[in-house]
Amino acid sequence: MWKEIKNKLSSTESVVSLVLGIVIVLVAGALLFNVVKNKSMSGKSVLQALTGQTSTSETPTGENTAGSMTLPAKYTVKEGDDLCSIAVAYYKSGYNWTVIAAENKLVDPNLLVAGQELTIPKADPIMPEGSVNGEGTQTLKGDSYTVAKGDSLWDISCRAYADCYKWVDIAKANNLAHPSWIEVGQELKLPR
Repeated sequence: MWKEIKNKLSSTESVVSLVLGIVIVLVAGALLFNVVKNKSMSGKSVLQALTGQTSTSETPTGENTAGSMTLPAKYTVKEGDDLCSIAVAYYKSGYNWTVIAAENKLVDPNLLVAGQELTIPKADPIMPEGSVNGEGTQTLKGDSYTVAKGDSLWDISCRAYADCYKWVDIAKANNLAHPSWIEVGQELKLPR
């Protein structure tokens, strides 16, 4: 039997084929292992991250309202959490994810594990310049808005809701297939 195998492996093509076959089996096994291992750590979709929605309706531990929390605080990560949604819950601004990442010295801020404990530092909410009652920026009231030159859904949602990430809600309410394609004079519904 060994002589048969040795004879079959005597050609270079047979050895190369055998080695490649083993490599493919090992890579497939490693990928399968990672998928099974990381199944519980699957993150939120991009849409959920942008809208601030989480897979659960829970709020951070000890949170009553953003203004009444005492910071610094400890937060235990739940499945489906990301730094942006945690920052929105504590600071009412997704931009503060950078503060949380820096405080916890996170190498990869996109990789959070359920049960991981994070320190939420005391910090002022970070808002985009001029987006929330800034000089020369008019806050939008009402249930509709007519698009002006230079507008984007991001800018409109910053002015209408003081939350720039709600551009997704405007896109959904207006059934916009391509949210970046809005036209001057277009009437948009602003869901309240």
